[in-house]
Order: sequence, then C-alpha cells, then structure tokens
Amino acid sequence: MGDHKQVSPSAVGMAEERIKELISRFLTNQPHGSEMTPDKSIYDLARVVFAGNSVMLKEHFRCVPAIIEFSNREFYQNDIRPLRVPKANERLDPPLVDVFVKGGHRNGDVNAGEAKAIVDEIETILTDPQFDGRSIGVVTLLGTAQAAHIHELVSERISPVDVVARKIAIGPPPVFQGRERDIMMVSMVLGPGDRSAANRADIHQRFNVALSRARDRMYLFRSVTETDFREDSLNGKVISHFKQPFRQNAKKVQALRERCESGFERDMFDELVKRGFRVEPQVACGGYRIDFVIEGNEGRRLAVECDGDRFHGPGQWQDDMARQRVLERAGWTFWRCFASSFVRRREAVLGDLLQTLQRLGIEPLGAESVDNTV
Repeated sequence: MGDHKQVSPSAVGMAEERIKELISRFLTNQPHGSEMTPDKSIYDLARVVFAGNSVMLKEHFRCVPAIIEFSNREFYQNDIRPLRVPKANERLDPPLVDVFVKGGHRNGDVNAGEAKAIVDEIETILTDPQFDGRSIGVVTLLGTAQAAHIHELVSERISPVDVVARKIAIGPPPVFQGRERDIMMVSMVLGPGDRSAANRADIHQRFNVALSRARDRMYLFRSVTETDFREDSLNGKVISHFKQPFRQNAKKVQALRERCESGFERDMFDELVKRGFRVEPQVACGGYRIDFVIEGNEGRRLAVECDGDRFHGPGQWQDDMARQRVLERAGWTFWRCFASSFVRRREAVLGDLLQTLQRLGIEPLGAESVDNTV
C-alpha cells in the first residue's frame, strides 16, 4: 500500500530525448501515455486514470500521534486518523527529540558532526535497558553521501550482532519506503548558510517518507537553527514540528479526577482508584475519546466506556458501536456499562469489571498518573 505522496521512481541520469523517442514510438495511441514516464509511480498514474474515484485509507496504525502529525498536517490535509496509542511498555517519552549539533557543518553532502552524534546516540541506546529490543533506523534528508558515511561509522563502532538484532538500517528516504523502525534518527545534513530544501513534489515525498517511519520515537539531528530558514520553508516547518508538534498547545492537564465528564464517570473512577488500579480518563485516539483506560504490566490495558443513559439512547448506540469497531481494529479491548445498570446493580457491575480485568491479567499498579503526553 502507498500513495502519490510517497517517493516516486527517480529519473535522474536518464536521457530526456531518449525517453521522448520511446514515448513517441510505443505510447502514441496509448490512453494516458503521456503520464507513463520514468519519474511517475503507479499511484501517480492511477490518480489520472481513475480521477475522482480513489478511496483513501485514513486509519494510521504505525506512529504515535506526535510523530505522524507532521505528515498529516503538511501533506494529507489532516485527513489521517492516528489510531495508535502506545502501551505502557512501548511508550517512549518524549516521542520527539530535537538534537542541535554544535559545530556541525556540511562538507559536500556530508555532515560529520551529525553523523558522529547519531552513532554516539545509537551506542547509548544499545546500553540502556529501557531500549531493549527496539529496532533502529537512520534516514538522511540530503543526498546519499551522509548515509554512506554513517554506515561506515556504524561498521567501525557497532557490533554486527547488534546491527542484526536491532535491524539497524541507514539510508535516504527511498530505502525506508514501506518500512518502519521503533526508533528513527533523521539527519538534516544542512549547515549554516545553506538554503532550505526545494518546495517540489519529489522533495515533499522524501520528507513525508523520512518523517513517518518511526513507531515510538524520532530524533532530529541538525546543525542549523530555526532562524536560518523561513517559517514556511520545509526545513523550517520540520524544526518547528519538533519544538511543538501540535499547532495548539494542549491545556495543562488538571487532576485526573477532574477530567471525568459526568458524575457516573467520577463514581467509576473512584471505585477503580481506591482498588489501586492505574486509570487514565479521556484518552484521545484517532479523533475519538475513550472514557477510561486501565493499564497493567507488559502493555495490557482495557478501554472502559461509561454510557450515560441520557446521552446514549438507541439513536446513539449505532454510532458508539461503529466507533468501538474502529478502535478494536487498532487493538483495543472494550468493557461497557450503562449508568442505570451501575446505579441499580453497582456491586454486580463492578464484579464483572474486576473479573474482566483479572481475565486480561491487569493488576493494580497504583493510581498515579499515566503519561499520555503529546
């Protein structure tokens, strides 16, 4: 799967006159023959042949929201619905890490300072237990020489055993099309005084792929400051994204209990917290909200929906079930309860919830806040 916003084939080095000759000889009577050039992908062609008839798969399961937000905003007009909320044992906070490399500069298409900083960070990750088992990728935003240089450093400093075990891959964006890693490191390569990346479709495609490969954490290694580029330039937007991934600042989160939206939810929250469960109210996922998420060890979790009878009558059930099916495809397990049932049969309802938690292996971890920060 893919789309026309991802990297198209490269026609660099091909003789333009030779291409025109072949088109003239073989594609003159072919419908849409003019679109069948070496720099077009099958997605580009399909958009012309089936104009107006495309169906976009908008649900996104790879990246945490803060990572995919750049592509969503800049290339997909906010049509993407990020449905992945990482489990407790997957979550890396923060998901975006901005690394300014002091003294970094570009020599040709190589930035030795950024390359060294990247390999230093890989070594740190390999020795840190919290990163055990995490796969690693390095993508470069300019040319291929930087990737080759980083590859040499990795060969010198990183054990081949670790390279294989962590699936360490290095390359320009086309190398990563259709691939992903738990942790991605992006090398901007540019140095002070360099111009921003060109505002062309092929450059947009490269940036889109490069900045949407990380599942849990993405690093930006740069030797330039945000004042080196215009805010509306592609490089300027990337730097701004790492400083503030969401355009509107999230309001400071109040006490957990104050996030509950009804008396029913507060009662349920109190019952769970006094039993020592770790509860997060109003968890955002793919444009939806889950009333509560109860988290246990090893990434186990349960989504709890507290349906107030007043707001969840027969007309709302169909929408609620459709929403639940979407989130179940994203890996969520649901438990639902009506307010009227909770009022009439409180102990029986709580008993059913506790049995569900026990069956899923979710044990009380303590009621401190679970960090779902952007």
